[in-house]
Amino acid sequence: MKTFTILLLILFSFNTYAGFRYSNSPSAGSVVVPVKLADEGLYNLVIGVEFMTRPYDKKPYDTDSYEELIDRLRIQWREPAIHTVLENPNLKLTELAGVKKAVTAKLEALIEKTKLNYGISKNTEVVYSVSHFYLSKPE
Repeated sequence: MKTFTILLLILFSFNTYAGFRYSNSPSAGSVVVPVKLADEGLYNLVIGVEFMTRPYDKKPYDTDSYEELIDRLRIQWREPAIHTVLENPNLKLTELAGVKKAVTAKLEALIEKTKLNYGISKNTEVVYSVSHFYLSKPE
């Protein structure tokens, strides 16, 4: 009985280590970009984006190519977001909404371009959210 229990524990530990029990969760990532607000000084703009890995209609979303697309977007979204903010080094507080719209537009363009690279239909929905978009004072 002891040997059976030990073998069972070893078997479960290998399966867990190899990813047998892995659960894919939505990806969240964020970047921090310095901005100078007019008459306010230097602030950090925090931008975060989350991608949903499995929308409701699972048919096109359970393929390897879709998962590879999401993995790629989890990393590549940062570049256009940072670039968009750095294009406008001096901002007014009222211009932040426009910056967020510009970041979203660049993310949409990146998603459409990347879908073609992975052979995914233009009609396939990629669900994402700009979950963080706020200023923080550097310490």
